[in-house]
Amino acid sequence: MFRIFFGVLIINFILSLPASAEESILAVQSVKIKPYEQALDGFRSACNSNIERIILTDLNNSDILLRINKINPDLILVIGSDALSVVKSIENIPIIFILVLDYQHFILNDNISGINMIVDPKCQFSIIKKVLPSLKNIGLIYDPANLKYFINSAVYAAKMFNVSLFTFEVRSPKNVSAMIQNMRNKIDAFWLLPDVTVVTPETVESFILFSLENKIPIIAFSRKYTELGALMSINIDPYDIGKQAGEMAEAILSGKYIKDIAPVNARKGDIFINDKIAEKLGVKIPNNIFQVVK
Repeated sequence: MFRIFFGVLIINFILSLPASAEESILAVQSVKIKPYEQALDGFRSACNSNIERIILTDLNNSDILLRINKINPDLILVIGSDALSVVKSIENIPIIFILVLDYQHFILNDNISGINMIVDPKCQFSIIKKVLPSLKNIGLIYDPANLKYFINSAVYAAKMFNVSLFTFEVRSPKNVSAMIQNMRNKIDAFWLLPDVTVVTPETVESFILFSLENKIPIIAFSRKYTELGALMSINIDPYDIGKQAGEMAEAILSGKYIKDIAPVNARKGDIFINDKIAEKLGVKIPNNIFQVVK
């Protein structure tokens, strides 16, 4: 009787252990660039498992799936869109993707989840309201094929911060300029999101011109648009996205089913401010703005 009881205790103890270094993870990385390396470092900081990496540019496409099957990892971390294109057909291994801008364009199986390459709207609005405390109306142009999944959460987040979100749908870049002009006298700021239909070299020029002519600040998603004339940008933090994915991996390796884990937005943003544009628009930047995203 004692032996049976002791055996049950041992089994329960083993089952209760967190994911250990015995489990193997394969990181499939599109290319070796700094943001991807930072994301992988973040993942390693949060996931206590053996991690092997392959980089697509180092292999022929025909070799990749064969190599994955040979390694047979417990979980696959996908870094970048090209990597997701290659491994999305795998159905018997949990897959977590990161730094994939257009993941909603992929037909994903139940064994795939990950971190969206856009900062959570609640985080963004907490930052925006610090910079623009009197903001009441914010405009957003989007293609439903690209950002429909994001809009509902954005509308909800805006209401939490007493902001009205004016959304305008487009399905072609050629319609964006007209939509911008429709926002005149309706909004206090414009929210530029990573939408390939809306954001082109030509439309960005129209956005910046509209902003300066009407003193309507632009909140963008990338530092380069801040440098081009947006008031500010709220950028993803690759390291923290990797860390967030590592925490997701730990949960899966500890027994949580990946099919029960929906893709989530990045939880943290890095802020960049264009001081010259702030001065032109008469916006005073608070000293504590960089503390908002911690």
